[in-house]
Amino acid sequence: MSAASPETAPAPRPFGPLSYGSDGALQLSGVALAPLAAQYGSPLYVYSGAHISAQIQRLQTAFATLDPLICYAVKANMNTHVIAHVARHGVGADVVSAGELKRALAGGVAPEKIVFAGVAKQPAELEAGLAAGILQFNVESWAELEALNAAAGRLGKTAPVALRVNPDVDAQTLAKITTGTRGNKFGLPFDDIPALVRQMEALPHVRLEALAMHIGSQLLKIQPFADAYRRLQAVTEAPLYGTPVESDKLLNRCRDPLHQAMAEVEPDRWTVSRITERAYDIATQSSEYSLVALASLSRDAMVLA
Repeated sequence: MSAASPETAPAPRPFGPLSYGSDGALQLSGVALAPLAAQYGSPLYVYSGAHISAQIQRLQTAFATLDPLICYAVKANMNTHVIAHVARHGVGADVVSAGELKRALAGGVAPEKIVFAGVAKQPAELEAGLAAGILQFNVESWAELEALNAAAGRLGKTAPVALRVNPDVDAQTLAKITTGTRGNKFGLPFDDIPALVRQMEALPHVRLEALAMHIGSQLLKIQPFADAYRRLQAVTEAPLYGTPVESDKLLNRCRDPLHQAMAEVEPDRWTVSRITERAYDIATQSSEYSLVALASLSRDAMVLA
């Protein structure tokens, strides 16, 4: 069978903020794209500010009862214009390098809304986060805790820490993007957390603020989240510190929000987890929505339609 001619080929189907005008021209959130390419040159990335805003507002509405800090994963798109647009909605940033930290700050993200995640943080990166006064460091190992303690000591600061717990929960997603089971290399082993917290008392320049986790990407079911949160809840109920007073401090910081999350967030509202895990998709889904997929990564000229 011969290929369909242009006259008989089916019209392409719109998706997301992409559509087609009455003249058949491609549009993004109602804005024609061809004139933008003519004005700014091609290849060109074009992102819909309206779509970004709608996705953020969707998240903020779904989790309003918890009043959470929603952080945009800068790795999803490091363009400072996108970061600035996200920041204007009060969204924080999840960074994994000093370069991403610099871009988040340049984009207007408040330091107290920045979380430094990722493995193998270098001493210079730890010092950059400390100097900026970020919200917390998500720590992946005892070696990282020691390095962070040393960096904070050099700067005369105390580093706020969240221990990334590996809850040993199957995210029920693709094996290559599963990060929260015992066989994965990410996070601190679940059973080691109580002893690790006690060991932290020997590190004078770090302060435990929270427990963190990341069990995988592209989750389509609520059950893995529920299972993982219950595991974290169990950690907070263990005798972690040497004195009851210090134990109570941790319980108040970590356990109460977990109880509230389990009690108040309705399961059907967790369907937004498809776009919330590390906030990866709240901005662009860039591989789908870029005007020209081959656009140069070094080009920083962009249009928020």
